[in-house]
Amino acid sequence: MKKQSKIRLDYHHSNYKNTSFLSQNKNPRQYYNHIINKKRKIFFLISSFLLCLIVGFYFLFLSSYFDIQNFEISIRQIAEQNIPQEKIKKIASDQFEQKRFFFFNQKNLFVFNKKTLQNNLNQIYNLNKLKIHKELKNPLWIPTIKIDLEEKISALIWITSDNKCYFLDETGIVLKEIKTITTTLSDASVEINQSELQHLNIEDNEYCKPKNLVEKFKKFPIIYNENDEKIEIKKIIADKKLIQSILFLYKTLPIKTKIKISYFKIPVLKKMTPQLTDEKEIEKNKNEKENKKTIPQKPIISKNNLEEEYIQLEKTEIRVVAKDGFEIYFDIFFSNLDQQINTLRKVLDQEIKDKISSLEYIDLRFGNRVYYKIKE
Repeated sequence: MKKQSKIRLDYHHSNYKNTSFLSQNKNPRQYYNHIINKKRKIFFLISSFLLCLIVGFYFLFLSSYFDIQNFEISIRQIAEQNIPQEKIKKIASDQFEQKRFFFFNQKNLFVFNKKTLQNNLNQIYNLNKLKIHKELKNPLWIPTIKIDLEEKISALIWITSDNKCYFLDETGIVLKEIKTITTTLSDASVEINQSELQHLNIEDNEYCKPKNLVEKFKKFPIIYNENDEKIEIKKIIADKKLIQSILFLYKTLPIKTKIKISYFKIPVLKKMTPQLTDEKEIEKNKNEKENKKTIPQKPIISKNNLEEEYIQLEKTEIRVVAKDGFEIYFDIFFSNLDQQINTLRKVLDQEIKDKISSLEYIDLRFGNRVYYKIKE
């Protein structure tokens, strides 16, 4: 009988652990306490976070600690356009009662809407600059609204045919209506209400007449428009070139001619129909001009230059009313103002001379030809 061959077994030692068995053999109380403690820590952290969030939310948005208590208002303006700080504060404080996000009161510093206040102020006033800041003012961390604004500077005063007057800026935009007479005494601004006008012998709605405003607003050119027109605040009422020409005349005319300007006048625009004359009548009027040294009120127009002169007479003009009582007619749209002023100076020196006190008007709208009239 043959011997069975030995079979060599290939094996190695391994150590296998039964996790289930080990867990079963652990202390169950210790294991469950570990799980519970872990969950308690997570619950405590979440609860603490939510509690801090709720307390912080209440403290920041619902408590009275951050209610706005102070306003700092800085206004850069001219004396004639006085904006009272109390009115700015009232506009801002009226916003406190308005709700934001359907729930929050805007008295809270963090809830207060700066854009709403900016829109409200821009609707009421004409401003060049407006900045609004929210801050906690040291040293007591007082909730403060800081408002920094700058008014648009008025360039002139515009008077309508129904005796209402307005401030305009240099672009022709209506800034505000003048409802009281304002006089400046040193740095103080004194407003005279309509009820007090009786003491000045000024009737109701008469304070906006040129003669009453000239002495009150010496720094501003005053324009009296005889044409009926509708005025709207913050709307353009005058052409920019018209405004620039008036400001130029107001500054330059007294220097070059020593004529003191009272105010400017825009006459009622009328379509003037030229009258034709023959050559004999033209010659006759020329002789009368040489003899009397005065020029007729209406220029002589021949058939050759009819079309050109007709267009010339339809131009919009501006009249300067001098303090001596006479008027000067300027063409501000199609002629050079410097040239017209130089022509005026020559006429005053060479033609009118000492008759300026009896002068009625000077018309400079026709280039080198100047027409003037002496009072009879």
